[in-house]
This record gives sequence, C-alpha cells and structure tokens, in this order.
Amino acid sequence: MKKIKALAILFVLACFGLVPSARINASEFQIRLLPTYTYFLNGIGDISVGGSLSLDFSPLTLRANDKLFISAQGSFLNMFEKGIDSERYIDYGASLSYSARITDRFYLVPEAFGGIWSITQSKQNNIPSETGFFYGGRLAFDFHILPELYVSLFGGYKSLNLLHRQFAHTVHGGIGITYNFTKGMRYSSNLEVSETDLSPLFPVFYAHYADNPFGTVTLVNNEEAAITDVHIYFYNEQYMLVRTLVASYNKIKQGQSVEVSITALLNENILTQLSDSVTTGQLTVEYKLLNKSKDFTETLSFTTLSRNSMTWEDDRQAAAFVSPRDSCAQKFARQVKSIVKSSLRSDIPENIQYAGALFCALKEYGINYVIDPTSAYTDNNGGLTIDFLQFPYQTLSYHGGDCDDLSIMNCSLLEAIGIKTAFITIPGHIYIAFDSGVSVEDADNLIPGKRYVVSDGCVWIPYEITLCTDTFDLALRTGYTQWVKAGDEAMLIPLEDAWTAFKAVSVPESDTSIQMPDRDQLIKSFKKIQY
Repeated sequence: MKKIKALAILFVLACFGLVPSARINASEFQIRLLPTYTYFLNGIGDISVGGSLSLDFSPLTLRANDKLFISAQGSFLNMFEKGIDSERYIDYGASLSYSARITDRFYLVPEAFGGIWSITQSKQNNIPSETGFFYGGRLAFDFHILPELYVSLFGGYKSLNLLHRQFAHTVHGGIGITYNFTKGMRYSSNLEVSETDLSPLFPVFYAHYADNPFGTVTLVNNEEAAITDVHIYFYNEQYMLVRTLVASYNKIKQGQSVEVSITALLNENILTQLSDSVTTGQLTVEYKLLNKSKDFTETLSFTTLSRNSMTWEDDRQAAAFVSPRDSCAQKFARQVKSIVKSSLRSDIPENIQYAGALFCALKEYGINYVIDPTSAYTDNNGGLTIDFLQFPYQTLSYHGGDCDDLSIMNCSLLEAIGIKTAFITIPGHIYIAFDSGVSVEDADNLIPGKRYVVSDGCVWIPYEITLCTDTFDLALRTGYTQWVKAGDEAMLIPLEDAWTAFKAVSVPESDTSIQMPDRDQLIKSFKKIQY
C-alpha cells in the first residue's frame, strides 16, 4: 500500500516538475469512454463489467506536444459476488494524467486518480450499502486515428477503502476511445511562416519567374505530428490566372522547418505596371495531419516595380527589353530595309549594309545619345541598384536614350529584319555587335578593315551605338577598338542565348506612329557610307 502511494506522489511531482518547460496554449477539452473489465484481487467478487466516463481538460503543453490533463471521472460496475446476482458499484473522482508523445500516432499516458466510491444497498440479498474513498492509477497506450480521435489500450490498479480499513483492491483493463472536442472543432493550422525573404518583382521578367524564384519563405511545422502529402502554392490575384505549385513534400516532421522557393506563373497584365507598388500574394499549404486534410494560408507582401525597372547584377537581363515584336521598331526597320534594298552594293556583306542603313535612318530621324545621371550603366553595373530602361518604342518616341537604351533599340531594329545581335559589355559600358552574315573563312576578305570578333563560329561586328550623330565607319572602328582594349574584361552576350533565361517582351503601347525620315535623303545618306 505504501509503495502504491509513493508511486502516485512521484507521478504528480514528475508532472509538475515539467511545468517550467511548459507553455500555455489554447486549452483542450476531450471526453474518454473506457469500457472496463475489473477483477477484485481479494476474492470479494468475480470479474465485473462496467466502464468509466472522463471529461479531460488540458491547460498546458509540455515539451513538444505532450499534454497535462486534469479530469473529472465517473465509473459504473455490475459487481458479481459468489451467491449473489450482482451489486451496483459507482464512483466519482478526479485524475491527473500526462500524455507523452512516443511517435506521431502513439502516446504513453500514465494517470493517477482518486475519489469517492459506493455500493448500493441490496435488500434482497441482505447487503448494506457501503461508501468510502479510492485511489489508484492506470497506464494507457493511445493510438491517434485522427488528430481528434484516439483508441486506447489501458490497464490499472484501484484501491477501495473504508474509513478504518481497506475494503478491496482491484485491477482493471480494457479498450477505450477518446474524442478531443477542441481539435475536432478547431480547424486552424499550426504551421508557421517564420522567415520571409522576397525580392522585388520586375515586370519585364514575368516569364522568368515561372522557373526562377524571386524569394524564399521558411515554413515551420508546429503541428502535433508530422504532416504528409504537402503541397505548397503561390497565387497573386492581380497578375496570375492560376496558382503556382512551388513545392511538394512527402513528409515534414513535427518541429521541422523547410525553406520554400517562391516561383510564379505571371501573365502579361503585369506589364501595365507603370510605377512601384506594394503587392500581396497568398501562400497556401495543403497537407494531411494523421489522415485529416488541412490547409494553411499566409499573406506575403512584396514590391512590384515599374515595367521599366531592371538591375545590372546579370547583364543578360537587358535582353528582355529587346523585342523584334516591338511594333514601332518593326515598322521603322522594315521600311528602312525596303527603301535601301535596291541600292545595296555587291562588295559589302548585306548585314553590314543594312546596319549602316539603320544608322543613317536614325541619324536623319534625330536620335541622340543622352546620359541620364540617375539611370546609367556605369553607375549600376554589377550592383542591385534599380535602373530605368526604355523599351525600343520609347527611345524612338523620345528621340534618344543612354547607352543601354540605344543598345536595346538598335538590337531590336536589327533583329526585326532578321539580323542576329549581341550585347558587348566592357567595364562601365554596354554596346552591341551584330552578325556579319559571312563565314569565318571568308571574314578577312569580305569585312572591311577586318574589324570583327569570332565567337561560337559566328563572325560578329562590334558597333558603338552611342556615336549616333557621327559616322557609321567611326561607330564600327570605335566598337572594335573598345573590344580589343578591354581584352579579357570584354564579354559578348548573344541575344538568342540571353532570351533563353530572360524572354523578350513587348507592350501594347509600342504600336506608336512616328515620322519616318525622308526617303530620298535616306538613300542619299546610305550611298555615302564609308565602310
């Protein structure tokens, strides 16, 4: 008897000894139904059949997902004795239990209890009623079918006492069922976004974000067990037609955090973004917790920049602004080509002559190189500073731009008439090259001044587009000289390669009318070109 009391006291002290590591969470309420077989060890009766009903309240979470429960309980037995049909046994009491997580589904639950018991009077069998106090304990193994539904295999000991003596001591066992009202009625998720790192969205790269993340979020599983069949989606109502699946996991363990890269299948509506603004998106996580489907939604805030914004951390990004489909550039380039086509020379490669014709047309049109001190390649090269780049139609409409704007426009014009182009970057500057259209073997004989660069089997002509008010010959000579002087620091980026990562875009406003140069004057200037 003293050993049993000592064990009960130790159990209570052990539970309360864990309280310093506990946290108060949303209280939980549950009900337990415990059908029970009871055996009286001191020979008073045979095996008796009955059960207990327990109303449990948990104010604390201990360790990760262990629970401390305080319970109100009642039990009923049909107690069979030798020579007597049966007697009714009832008791009322309270208990303290500790639900210790072993695995995601299995919990070990030690419990100590005590209270008042009574046996009803049986006049037929001349048995008086008895009342006393009881104490004892049980140990249960809980299996969680669903987060709110458990089955239990349990066994325990109960000592029945009168005021001055022990009446009986019993052992009992059975299979019970528990329903947790709080978990059943509260659908809220216990996932958490602990960290968010989202970069600004650049509208011109909208297609790039389908496969390349613009940031990450850290998702933490604070549920009571591992979550499975996890699917994570991102959606922005303003610029997306459907949500994007950004990550899937077969399992995320309880307490585990995962870093999720955020991609987005954006549509062209984002190209209407004319100024910077704060945008929101929804991160949705769909998953299963112990066979129960749940979901979690978090609102993410990030900045969407204007459609003319870009950084120079990757020079290939400027390729997104180069569009052969830019309506204004298309009309300008094709009209120039049709005007000079009958005046081409037989001793100069066609591509070089068409590039020269576009140079003359832009000069007659009045295009100018304008240094923008707030938006310059030399200031932003290699950094995250936001630059403002013009679409081809804007440079034509404004009659000028800085080196990156002129590079974008000239590449668009050449690409519009089927001439491949490339960016050339040297320290502090960007300009272009175009495909000569001749083979490597014939380059020395066909290209004037032998001013060319061979890359991947293509013969490129460097072209300094900022000299738009000088001569075409000077633009070619300067472009080649800069390439040679830069040496290993010069880089040639073919547009067709850059477009694989940064798809070319065009905007509806590009269908703008501009005044073409005088036809006769263009032909006259074209025929005077020195190569």
